[in-house]
Amino acid sequence: MNFTSVVIGSQFQAEGTQFLDIKKGTHFDYMKVLEGAFFRAAVFAGPVVLTNGRFVRLSIEGVKNSQRKSTIGKLDLTETVIKRELRIANTVVGRLDAGWLRVDGALVLDHVAIEDYADLRSSNLSSVDFLDVCWPKPPHTIALGGISYERISAGRQSGGDQRLIDLVERANYSMDVYAGLEEFFRRKGDFRLADATYIAMKRRQRKEILGGVARGWNFFYDESVAYGREFWRLWCYVLIVLALSWFTYRRECRMVRRTEGKESRYKPVYSPFWYSVDLLMPFDLGVERYWAPSEDRWKARHAVYVFKLLGWLLIVFLGYAVIKGEVK
Repeated sequence: MNFTSVVIGSQFQAEGTQFLDIKKGTHFDYMKVLEGAFFRAAVFAGPVVLTNGRFVRLSIEGVKNSQRKSTIGKLDLTETVIKRELRIANTVVGRLDAGWLRVDGALVLDHVAIEDYADLRSSNLSSVDFLDVCWPKPPHTIALGGISYERISAGRQSGGDQRLIDLVERANYSMDVYAGLEEFFRRKGDFRLADATYIAMKRRQRKEILGGVARGWNFFYDESVAYGREFWRLWCYVLIVLALSWFTYRRECRMVRRTEGKESRYKPVYSPFWYSVDLLMPFDLGVERYWAPSEDRWKARHAVYVFKLLGWLLIVFLGYAVIKGEVK
């Protein structure tokens, strides 16, 4: 059945209608409906093509609480524009093509199962509600690259926001999809989920894109400070290194005072804490200048350089994170 380029000045009602052309399917491409188009309890034997359509409302709904959901082998909404609401409910869809879809109002998928392929690439959406949606499972594909929205939800029940992260994780990798969801969570004020989204993106980069040194650095940055999202860990490392240094140089009786040049006139009081801090700092506090481990403690003498190196590494690490803007 072919409704291509048909213009309807009011509503298009197809409740309970049976579209039985299996091979050619039903074509509503370039169709323009000035009010709403409603396919409630309609039967589609073949593909449903709604590409480049113009609707105020579009509703495709099976019978609620029915033992048998409505089934559509292929639903094509590519480049369709809907002013108020697109609602798909109580329906099983084999393949959903909705690239470059534009919905100025609400997109609602309610009790929908998409079995083989879901494409929402570059779709421009306002409000999105995924209510009890079963997405394609691997190796089938979910394509979300370039999608934009003002609000998105995966249900009112607990765990809905986490399901959004799970959806992005299952979709084809696209940095802008992760970035968009992270920004949405930050606008909501949920910084925990925003950070979780960012960390998930970086880990997936390591898994699917990075290699060699970049992959190793990604792993190190993750395990150390979770890409700057858990930067408090760095201060824990500082305290650990500081404690090790203090323990190594805690006894004044096992330290000797340097006597080179004019500095011999000054007799500073030894402090293992400030000596340790001086070792870790990239600038000179003046403590390590006057004190050193005794000559018989060769391990402690070599450890001085190790602690200095660790101090520099911590400073470089902090500087890198600040420059990258990843300290949150």
